[in-house]
Amino acid sequence: VGGRPIANTQMWVLDGNLEPVPVGVTGELYIGGTGVARGYWGRPELTAEKFVPDPFAGQPGSRLYRTGDVVRYRADGEIEFQGRIDQQVKVRGYRIEPGEIESVLEGHPGVGEAVVTVREDRPGEKRLVAYVVASMVAQGVPLPGAQELRAHLQELLPAYMLPAAYVLLE
Repeated sequence: VGGRPIANTQMWVLDGNLEPVPVGVTGELYIGGTGVARGYWGRPELTAEKFVPDPFAGQPGSRLYRTGDVVRYRADGEIEFQGRIDQQVKVRGYRIEPGEIESVLEGHPGVGEAVVTVREDRPGEKRLVAYVVASMVAQGVPLPGAQELRAHLQELLPAYMLPAAYVLLE
């Protein structure tokens, strides 16, 4: 997929030192300009990580947003998406980090390990699936069922992050 920035927005393809990369070389996509937000409400750590000082702006306090998208400039000037730096996925319009769900699942006393992935059994119908292994340490604690795992997640995560299916592995 290719594209160009909208009005009053700058897009930069930068390396780990915030230096522009040459045409054809992959880097992380950064977005600057008047349309960039000031940060995440109530999340100062994430704001500091994602909204960095803009070394290209002539105005003090300007920020670049680190998208986490790996892209490259094509010879025609278009920006081409290559993948993600992290494991973030998009399901039903929401950006989700499967590792967050895995961490919450592994906080349940009956769960030893968990892996959350996206499955698309029917084209265009992506869904989260959690694969869960019983805890070997919690002797006498049986592997929880899918309903118990869902209830555990519902207490700690928004509904859009709940897996549609649970595969229980013993």
